[in-house]
Amino acid sequence: MHDPNNSLRTGDVVAITPGWRTSKAKRHVVKHIIAPAQVPIDEREPVPTEEERWAQTLARYNAKVARKAATKAARRPSPPSVEDAASHDAGGGLGDQSGQSL
Repeated sequence: MHDPNNSLRTGDVVAITPGWRTSKAKRHVVKHIIAPAQVPIDEREPVPTEEERWAQTLARYNAKVARKAATKAARRPSPPSVEDAASHDAGGGLGDQSGQSL
């Protein structure tokens, strides 16, 4: 069982719900605390709601997509600029016919 904010204590009675796998053994998420055992609920970190968990998951996913796009853009070679093309043409390559035969 996964407790994202570490708000549970030993002996708490909780409601759980199926969730996405966070590890090999963690397939359920705490929905809410039914009966606290030691520390009152209002003195603990709140258990995130399902909407908050989805928002966190989407935020992590969007950050991952942005990182991948930035990495891909950094690896992609930039197209040659106009100055580069002009310097290649002025170099006198094969197009230079100065009266010599090849």
